Amino acid sequence: MIWFKNIFVYRLTRDIDLDPKLIEKQLSEFLFTPCGSRDFHKFGWTTAFGKHGDTLTHVCENNILLCACKEEKILPASVIKDSLDVKVDAMEQEQGRMLRKKEKDSLKTNIILDLLPHAFSRHSKTRALFIPKTGLLIIDASSVKRVIDILSLLRKSLGSLLVEPIKTRNSIELAMTKWVRLNQAPKGFTIGEEAELKDSLDQGGVIRCTQQDLSSNEIRAHIKANKLVTKLTLNWQNRIDLTLCDDMSVKRIKFSEELIDQNADIVCEDIVKRLDADLSLMCGELAVFLSNLYEELGGIDTGN
Repeated sequence: MIWFKNIFVYRLTRDIDLDPKLIEKQLSEFLFTPCGSRDFHKFGWTTAFGKHGDTLTHVCENNILLCACKEEKILPASVIKDSLDVKVDAMEQEQGRMLRKKEKDSLKTNIILDLLPHAFSRHSKTRALFIPKTGLLIIDASSVKRVIDILSLLRKSLGSLLVEPIKTRNSIELAMTKWVRLNQAPKGFTIGEEAELKDSLDQGGVIRCTQQDLSSNEIRAHIKANKLVTKLTLNWQNRIDLTLCDDMSVKRIKFSEELIDQNADIVCEDIVKRLDADLSLMCGELAVFLSNLYEELGGIDTGN
């Protein structure tokens, strides 16, 4: 599946050469390779379409799709602790003294190195999409850490990458709070049944609502008590369900079945053609959706 599920959006603050052939060459210097017996993790570029492609970049209507792969060794802390306790007890009995912290740390390091070759691996992929027409970089990631990882890899691969998180002229928290307080969604949107409200004070409480009528007096009372809406489920034109967050990320994206089925007539055997068609469709939807969203938030703040 090529459809993005969670997105963080960045704005290119300076023009860079987004020549796909050049980017392909630059990424090839930082390919993903599996972990060796002594590696905790490995991170690098893999083919944009996974096993269905052989290039690190895929260009679709001038948009450029990239994919990074990460392998992490899983070593439960409890396993390390149990092994360390056994070794420490044995050495302390043998030597008739308590081991110093430095000695225990050295033992722990050796235990980890011994366990690494037998540890299970966890693989994850993170996709990034350059949209040159709008000067945006969209990253499909569920956490800020994954975003930071792929941005770091991009900067290392491309030499430099001057981007900043997307910002709008109007406060997203104040906007979402107003939408809920007035029960009036912005143009093109419908308010859902889930929200998160936080007290405006730094150490204030948090209220999470699910399957809740957000136009109720109870919710209005929380807003009147100086709570701000920091997460809100929305539907955009019956085409995308989503959760909008106060850091401008968009989570739990679900594209409508009617939208996805637009490419259902492409034969299953031609996987690459279907993936390309889905990518084209997704790029078009995200571009219009984000434009609509940012317009309702006063437009993109470029600092000028």
